[in-house]
Amino acid sequence: MNTFTASNGIKIRIDPPYLDQKFEGSGWHGLGSEATTQALREFFQNERDQANGWWRSASHPGFIVHPTSEDIVSVLDERDGTTLSYRRNGMSTRDVTARTPRASAAVAYFDQHPSRNAWDQAKVGEVWELVYEQLGEPSIKRPFTVDSFGHFRNTSGVRMGDLIILEGRRIWPEGDAS
Repeated sequence: MNTFTASNGIKIRIDPPYLDQKFEGSGWHGLGSEATTQALREFFQNERDQANGWWRSASHPGFIVHPTSEDIVSVLDERDGTTLSYRRNGMSTRDVTARTPRASAAVAYFDQHPSRNAWDQAKVGEVWELVYEQLGEPSIKRPFTVDSFGHFRNTSGVRMGDLIILEGRRIWPEGDAS
């Protein structure tokens, strides 16, 4: 038996092939109240989202997040049909001052779906050797430091925002981060 919790706190118990008619927390033992109707809407929307491979932020439910790879998501605004893509380690997911509700939905997705890449957990002051692509160029291998905002900076101190990192290993401090 599974339980779905709607944004209004009502829990719907799912005991296939039926929904439980007792909606926990609503004080109602059947269908018909405004609160249970809202809970059912969210339940069926969640069911559809899961069937389509979508994810929806609780704080920004009007944006559908669709992962296109481990580190890239497309975020659809249901109101106008526009879609933007966000990269896990891109500027749009790290720069809090420029965060829109759409970008916040992408960040929430990445927060709930942690990366398996060691460099995504890079800490301030570390030095990493990364193999990356940038602007369609062949892959390049270079060292980078991690600044106080968690951004990679090259040896000239320039922040590198739009890297497609293929592999990486921490070279300082020495240890098992790779």
